[in-house]
Amino acid sequence: MKILHFIFLSLPLIGFSQNVSSLEKEIHKVVNTYKLKTSKTSVALDSALSAQSRAHTRFMAETQELEHAELIKARGEIIQRTNNIDCTEAQVAKKVLTNFLNSPSHKEILDLEITKIGVGVVVEESGYVWVTIRVR
Repeated sequence: MKILHFIFLSLPLIGFSQNVSSLEKEIHKVVNTYKLKTSKTSVALDSALSAQSRAHTRFMAETQELEHAELIKARGEIIQRTNNIDCTEAQVAKKVLTNFLNSPSHKEILDLEITKIGVGVVVEESGYVWVTIRVR
């Protein structure tokens, strides 16, 4: 059984569609494109992992705390917070990937031999977008 890894990001966003499902799909698309370029393998968007990611993302948004799940705190993933104003969904998804790739510990997770990811997004009225990606 492979270990689940978690990646978190919070960024403010103004003028953004509240269609969370399409943003989750866009984030999957950019991660999948990255995986195809780097490892020549694709990653499927997994509904169970996405449900877990959404639940954790809601928890973080409700508590206003970027926090790794208890399961993996010992693994030492870092948490990023980035500002991003007036972006489209595609721009947000690219920014999410770029931020993770610029962090060695998050890039290491994305570079694992993974076949599935789950994406969870919460968009606050204030414009903040919270993102959790779980990989397997």
